[in-house]
Amino acid sequence: MTFISFNNSNSLKAENILLAEDSIKLLVHENYVLDGNKEVREIILDYKKNSKYKKNYYKADSLFLKHLWGQDVFKPDKPDKKDFVVNPYLDLLKTYVSISKFNGSYIFFSENVDDIMFTLVYVKDKTITFLDTDGWFVNYYKKIGYSKDRILIDLYYNPFYSNTIKIEIKRIDSVNDIQIWKTTRINKEGKTSVIYELKAPLNYALKLPILVIHNTAGLDVTYEGLDKIDLKKLFDK
Repeated sequence: MTFISFNNSNSLKAENILLAEDSIKLLVHENYVLDGNKEVREIILDYKKNSKYKKNYYKADSLFLKHLWGQDVFKPDKPDKKDFVVNPYLDLLKTYVSISKFNGSYIFFSENVDDIMFTLVYVKDKTITFLDTDGWFVNYYKKIGYSKDRILIDLYYNPFYSNTIKIEIKRIDSVNDIQIWKTTRINKEGKTSVIYELKAPLNYALKLPILVIHNTAGLDVTYEGLDKIDLKKLFDK
């Protein structure tokens, strides 16, 4: 692996250092002191076609519903036959992951998430499944439709969740199938929370350069150099 290191004590941003098309770009190198300890923070963009940082994601589909890190599978009872809904949008039946943009190009990274695996969504014909730190949450479709330029999905209440979920999906890049997901969660008191995510099919995301943050002080999941995208504004456009 080609790499560059610096020994200066000041923050160094190497925004334009591109080592090779199939190698690594160093974005940030910082030496700093925290609680009396010398720490190092580096942010890189790995362009390798087979990056070691993607190894967990290459096998993400094969891990579907398998027990990971002591996690469980939370699956509600199947709806009655008369209430059972099958997803009619065959082009939507993929595995998706959250991505970001840097200098106008898509990259494999999700800010504020300690593991991109936790942004995976498995859209199947009969279920839609999310992965998080507790495990796999399998959900059945209650209603699926299309309005204007977006797919609307209502999910049956999952007793293992504390929320009812509604999803709206808008495709913003038909070539690479990039989408904005608007997810509305409604708790038992009727209060709602809404999040917007930039999603891409996993097989496309794996072709993108991956942004990696190394910080000797511990977990670090933010990078101020990402493109600022108003997903809500773009979704409502």
